Amino acid sequence: MRILRRCIVFISLWLLLPISAFAQQKPGVQPSALDQLARNSGYIFSGTVIAVQRPVPRENAVAYTQISFRVDKAIQGVGSGEIFTIREWSGLWDSGERYRSGERVLLFLYPTSKLGFTSPVAGPLGRFAVDHVGDIHISDPQHTFLSSNRAHLQFAGRTRVSSREFTHAILHASENEHEQIR
Repeated sequence: MRILRRCIVFISLWLLLPISAFAQQKPGVQPSALDQLARNSGYIFSGTVIAVQRPVPRENAVAYTQISFRVDKAIQGVGSGEIFTIREWSGLWDSGERYRSGERVLLFLYPTSKLGFTSPVAGPLGRFAVDHVGDIHISDPQHTFLSSNRAHLQFAGRTRVSSREFTHAILHASENEHEQIR
C-alpha cells in the first residue's frame, strides 16, 4: 500500500510540475516552446546511452530504471565528456519511453526530484533523436510543439537540424525571453 501511495504522489507531482512552472510566467509574455523546455530543465545535453539498468527495488522502495549517458555536448547542468546517470520512475519505462545502449539523444530533463528521479520535460517532446553525424531529428509532434506559440522559422518544414543550430536556437530563445521579462 505504501508503494502504491508513493507512486501516486510521484505521478501527481510529475504531472503538476509543468503546470506550476508555466503559471509563474509574467502576464503578457508568451515564451517560445524551446524556452519553455529550457526553463523547466535542470539538464540539457546531447549524449549517447552507455548503460540501462533496472535494479530490483528494495522492499517499500519505488521501482526505477537507471540510464547512463556519455555527454557529447553539454548545454546546461552537465559537462561535456562526463558520464551522467539518471533515474527514471519505472512507470515511464513500462509506458514505452525507453532507451537503448548506443542510442544518441538530445534531452531536456527536469531537475532531479527529492526522490532522485528525473524525466524529459514535456515527456517525449523533450527527447530528440540524434543521428550518426550529430544532427537533431524533429518528429511531427515536436515540430507542432516547437511552432505552437512562436514559430521557429529556422525549423519550418525541416525534420533535421544541425546540433549547432539547435543549440543556438535554445540559447537565443532563453536570451529573448529574459529580455522580455526585464
